[in-house]
Amino acid sequence: MRFEWRKRTTSEGPGRRPVLLEAVLIGCTPSATTPGGEDCFVLGTLDERFLSVKEFDLQSFHFGLFWKEVNRNLDDLGLESEARKELEREISEKICQPPEDWALWPRKCSLACRLKTKIPN
Repeated sequence: MRFEWRKRTTSEGPGRRPVLLEAVLIGCTPSATTPGGEDCFVLGTLDERFLSVKEFDLQSFHFGLFWKEVNRNLDDLGLESEARKELEREISEKICQPPEDWALWPRKCSLACRLKTKIPN
């Protein structure tokens, strides 16, 4: 079993072709479709543009969504503790774990917008 990063380009309408960064686990199960081959299991996906976003809360939010997906998939795989920690370490080298309040970003953003435009609750 090994880990690698892959990039995939998708189409989201005219002029927008986001590049998705995928955390991929290879060889976690033998492939029945490819003789002697190995299955690829995508642990998580992140639009690559969020790696260079300047706004910390926006980046943390998307990193949080990525890590939520990764953790759910790692739970489903049922890996041994050491193997899981090693994968988390490798993934964290590129996409760090977000702060604990990452999921509050939309709420904070909404509040800031209301205060800025002085719209009552």
